[in-house]
Amino acid sequence: MTGMAERDVIDGGEPRGAVARQLHYRTLTNPQAGAWAIYITHPGNQLGRARAPLQQADKHLPTVLFQVGRHPHRFRGACLGCVWESSQDFGHVLDAVEAAHDHTHPGWRNLLPVHEPPKDYGKAKMRRWLNDVTAVYPLGWFDSGGPVVTIRRDPANRRPLPGRAPGGGYDLPAHDLPAHDHAHR
Repeated sequence: MTGMAERDVIDGGEPRGAVARQLHYRTLTNPQAGAWAIYITHPGNQLGRARAPLQQADKHLPTVLFQVGRHPHRFRGACLGCVWESSQDFGHVLDAVEAAHDHTHPGWRNLLPVHEPPKDYGKAKMRRWLNDVTAVYPLGWFDSGGPVVTIRRDPANRRPLPGRAPGGGYDLPAHDLPAHDHAHR
């Protein structure tokens, strides 16, 4: 692998890091060969289909890798801004997303959970929700791709929702915590 340090190559010659793995996956003649790639619908997945050269992001952004063709799936948290990957494989995508956020946005677990955005998506209601949420989150949090932690209407809905936070980060389900009153209207 030209230009890669030895520490950047793992798993039987596969490159390390979400962007490098996605590039590698694009070159495979048998894409079901057990390679790791960015999981569908997660940030960076579109990279595998793009014609333009792929590059790492200029900031730490979370994503998820999965082992292609393996069932049940195995997941790893990963970063689009560096070669970091979780040292552990997970059986659930949420665990991998949370591990990625531990790397990219330390302190996210201490955020105040807020209620989900209004389902009717009316402009006034969404604007009020956005103002309330940004008021209780750290300054610049969403500009850095940080997640929003939400109390879900359906407690069984534990899926991480990529691109659903203000600023384009993940909407992560709260872990049985009370919602902050200011963001509930």
